[in-house]
Amino acid sequence: MRERQHGATMDDLIQIERQYPADQRGAVEVAIIASFQFPQHDSEEEREAAAKDFRAWMQSHFCQSAQ
Repeated sequence: MRERQHGATMDDLIQIERQYPADQRGAVEVAIIASFQFPQHDSEEEREAAAKDFRAWMQSHFCQSAQ
């Protein structure tokens, strides 16, 4: 999300995804796609808050999925 907040494109993030081990790429792809459902912000404070909110949202999402 931090990269997304700083203007990274989907293609940029897919390149990062390829650096992860194959067994982790599915989860990383879900996070990348989900990050584009959230708006980008202009101020660093808002970007940091968005990253924290996104992290909490992802943790909640994966915990619910595991049940």
